[in-house]
Amino acid sequence: MRLIILCILASLFIISFADIINVPEDQATIQEGISSSADGDTVLVQPGIYPENINLSGKNILLTSLYFTTQDSSYISGTIIDGNQAGSVVTINSGESSDAVLSGFTITNGYTAEGGAGIYINNSSPRLEYLIVTNNTSCLSGGGLFCYQSTSALIDSRIIGNTAEGSGGGIATAQSTFNLENSLLAENQADGFGGGAIFNGQSYLYINNCIIRENFADGYGGAIHSDSQYYTEVTDSEICYNSATINGGGYSSYGCDAMFDKVVFHHNSANRGGAIFNSVSDLVVLNCTIADNQALDIGSAIGAGSGFLALLNCIVYGHPDISWLYYDGGVQAAYCDIEDYEQFSFIEPLENVIDEDPLFMEHPESDYYLRESSPCHDTGIDSFYFSYYNFEVQLEIDEFMGNMPDMGAYEYYEANENDDNYIVPASTGLCCYPNPFNPETNLLFRIDEPQSIDLKIYNLKGQLINTLYAGILPAGEHQFTWNGKNRQDRVVSSGMYLAIMKTDSQQIVTKLVLLK
Repeated sequence: MRLIILCILASLFIISFADIINVPEDQATIQEGISSSADGDTVLVQPGIYPENINLSGKNILLTSLYFTTQDSSYISGTIIDGNQAGSVVTINSGESSDAVLSGFTITNGYTAEGGAGIYINNSSPRLEYLIVTNNTSCLSGGGLFCYQSTSALIDSRIIGNTAEGSGGGIATAQSTFNLENSLLAENQADGFGGGAIFNGQSYLYINNCIIRENFADGYGGAIHSDSQYYTEVTDSEICYNSATINGGGYSSYGCDAMFDKVVFHHNSANRGGAIFNSVSDLVVLNCTIADNQALDIGSAIGAGSGFLALLNCIVYGHPDISWLYYDGGVQAAYCDIEDYEQFSFIEPLENVIDEDPLFMEHPESDYYLRESSPCHDTGIDSFYFSYYNFEVQLEIDEFMGNMPDMGAYEYYEANENDDNYIVPASTGLCCYPNPFNPETNLLFRIDEPQSIDLKIYNLKGQLINTLYAGILPAGEHQFTWNGKNRQDRVVSSGMYLAIMKTDSQQIVTKLVLLK
């Protein structure tokens, strides 16, 4: 390992002719390391707790922990920048470009009367990756992170337990473009207006492959609130167990168009619009599952003040009352399974809209996956045009499995559908622990007789990530470990994956969640 680290550092020096500044060996503090650096340098921070409030001061540098050189995630939690409640922990506000990278730290204990107690970004374009941003408090917006008039990306990170007394408990954006990928946002809180996890104000917000859960807003948007024009797009994500006291337990908007693609909304709650509340906005919902949400008043799944709603290849089912949908606007639906849709005169069913039990799988590791006999299996469409919204959907063949797309967020896999046991014979299940995991998880199963086993890891698009075993195994219990790497031995991004095991008789699937 020491040789590998030396080779990495040597290659950095040879290629870029940049300096590597070690903290605390070369400079006693992180800020001193930044101050002594020049564009293109690396400030490499050893594990420990650093009671500092740092500013990148316009330096386009790589500021990182030993995670960068080792890929050992323990260095993320073990290299802590503690703001000591003396302002923003990290400030990036001097025109830094995308060559400025903050990577591999825990950012905590920030407190500010303004925005961005954990990380404050203004008029800059940094790349943020492999971070834990936790227990920061803003009296205004963006308890964990605030991005103003900037273009930035946050990747492979965890935003947990942050608070804003205004809006955006986890993240707040204003007049920006912000990309959020492969990340977890959990247990954040907005006490003043909205956006328990994220407040999107006059920005372009793109979210991909994220889990947003157990966030709270004393107002609008338990998970996300988007406000005032611009655009929000969420793909391949799960929004669950969030709550808001007014509207939109999972998502709310006012005047901001949005699109959701392959998103599961479940167990969210609010006064109106348990999953979604959409006002003065147009909303496109593709291949989504909206189930088991709740509203105290009306719209346990979806509510709206006005605007147009398009639903394609979706499942909206399993809500506690018939008034699950309240919509003061136009609704067009095609190739969807919508509970009691005929009760709503404002829904225009275009093609193949059904009202049938979607037959979700009952195995606890397979939430909202479909059984083979589901009426939603292979009954979606790959190309459709919404005339009212002037919006066309074109899916490529590699974006779905089977003959046609399924309705709902998750494509059907030939998985066991009956047994709820945790450790069971391979003919009925596959156990994975820990799950969620970091950095590795164990896959355990038992077979009663010798047979061929093919055990592989896939992403949600059905692409092969790694093969754990392919061959014949004897009878008995077997365990394999996945270390979160692909076939090229590279660490994969945070997010959801599928462990699929083929036996002589059938195929079994289990959902895995990798968190960094």
